[in-house]
Amino acid sequence: MAIQLHQRRSVHRVNEDVAPPTGGYKPEREYVLEGEWMRGDPSSLGLICFGMTTAMLMFIETTWTGDGDTTLKPTVIFYAIAFGGIGQLIAGILDLIKGNTFGGTVFSSYGCFWIGWGLLEFSIANYPTRFVGATKTGLTLYFGLWALLTLIFFIAALRRTASIQTVLFTLTITFILLAGGVYDDSCKEAAGYMGAFCAGSALYAAFIILVKLELGYSLPGIKPNLIVKHPLDNVSESSEGDSPRKGGEAGVPGYGEP
Repeated sequence: MAIQLHQRRSVHRVNEDVAPPTGGYKPEREYVLEGEWMRGDPSSLGLICFGMTTAMLMFIETTWTGDGDTTLKPTVIFYAIAFGGIGQLIAGILDLIKGNTFGGTVFSSYGCFWIGWGLLEFSIANYPTRFVGATKTGLTLYFGLWALLTLIFFIAALRRTASIQTVLFTLTITFILLAGGVYDDSCKEAAGYMGAFCAGSALYAAFIILVKLELGYSLPGIKPNLIVKHPLDNVSESSEGDSPRKGGEAGVPGYGEP
């Protein structure tokens, strides 16, 4: 069974077993599958929701708003639920509909994280007596498990762009520091600085995607950083010469090619 590919105005036939994956934002993919329902790329929306919300929270964790100043926290709580939570969840659902399993899983997960974090902080602020005993243990476990999940996402992203890898790697460290920061203020402040860098990385990742899609320029970090190999990378041509190499015929970029 073959799949028809369009690149610019030409049509290509690619065997289904060597065709590159169809979902998600891939700078090397300059064609569409025939019959594919094309949609806008939600990746930049998800990254902006994550980066902006993380940056807001890190203003508190780094004590840039003043030592012990909690007046900004109510703003961050509702900002996290609406923008970081619901906004990212929408981006994740759109990514899943589009066929991008990785992006959909990541954005939906962190969208739910921000909704849960916002509701937890709101409950602690309004019912402090009910959360005094369990808060520290619960928060340490909360951040620790998210550090583990983010590490899993980072491993899965070893063929993604360097900008996405940077976001996930620094976020893993941030969660580890936040878990330790439940008991140590210096660790919590260090988490704030690492998280601020992570937020900036996410906003940069969104920026370069928008520039690539709208202006056509490739900025540093936009190309896939292929740390590990994929079995389809070395697909050879068939003896008949009608099975394209690396996922496509001449002019059609193969899986993982820049």
